Amino acid sequence: MRHIVGYFEVLNMQFIAENPDLQNTLLSAFIRPVTFIATDHPDLKFELFPDSMVLGCVPESLGDFVRILQRLFRNWSTNYLIVRGGVVSGQADVMSGAFEKVLVKELSGIHMWRFSGPAVVNAYHLSQSDVMGMVCLLSPDIAELTRAIDPAIVTHASPQRFVWPDPNHLESYVEVYNKMLNKNEIHLRQMKPHIEATIQFIEGMLEQ
Repeated sequence: MRHIVGYFEVLNMQFIAENPDLQNTLLSAFIRPVTFIATDHPDLKFELFPDSMVLGCVPESLGDFVRILQRLFRNWSTNYLIVRGGVVSGQADVMSGAFEKVLVKELSGIHMWRFSGPAVVNAYHLSQSDVMGMVCLLSPDIAELTRAIDPAIVTHASPQRFVWPDPNHLESYVEVYNKMLNKNEIHLRQMKPHIEATIQFIEGMLEQ
């Protein structure tokens, strides 16, 4: 069945394997907003892993999917997470009730799905682009459909990316990312090129 599928990965999780407390803190920050969204949008399907997530919906729900992405990226950014994602459309098999997965207490009572198929693979590969920053890349067809919903939330330059920052609070985002640069935690030190690229992207929005 055809689905909109997004794959999202927390980049700074890979640098904290030896710090379980920080690992749990970041995992909770990654998952918590999803639990609220799952309650508000029961048609949204998702599968969570310790450092990544797959989100899916039917093509008719793309508008809701886009608004959900905005909420997620804005929430993640304020919690010092650097997330890279890719969104495509294509064939995906979605299985319900096949397994239970409890990563943190926030998932208690939240239903998850299992994704497989070409769309999942394509979303993963798109997310692995060498584009730096807090970024969500869109396949050409998703970019076109998303631009029809709101032209302001898709860049024109290739690769096309989702514009997640709230245009009314751009200075606040720059402040948050500058704070990240000044923190001495290893997972943020390792993310410096991504943080600087995100600041540059947001400052470019301020200049428009």
